[in-house]
Amino acid sequence: EDMPIGKVINRYGKSYGDEFDIDDESSHGTFWPCVVARQEQIDGEDAYIVRIIQLKSNPTTIWERMKLPRIIRHFPRESIRHFNLPYSSDVHLPGAFRHHIEMDD
Repeated sequence: EDMPIGKVINRYGKSYGDEFDIDDESSHGTFWPCVVARQEQIDGEDAYIVRIIQLKSNPTTIWERMKLPRIIRHFPRESIRHFNLPYSSDVHLPGAFRHHIEMDD
């Protein structure tokens, strides 16, 4: 069923402080890739609505098996880390300056 993003968030979103387990059946640390859907303000602080993505390297979670999105509301900014995928940073753009520069000591 196709739903607008607002309906999906309202239906499946849980607050960051709610009791739920992202890593339902295994313990592979706390890193989970996510897609930031929206920014929101909570008590004057930046927070986000994120959708957690199932890692292919981890055992399939119950929410993935049930084909339900794992959406977290009020996710704090300090809990989000940005990573470049291999060969996707600006240094790999065509025409990027990346020549050896010698400097004297």
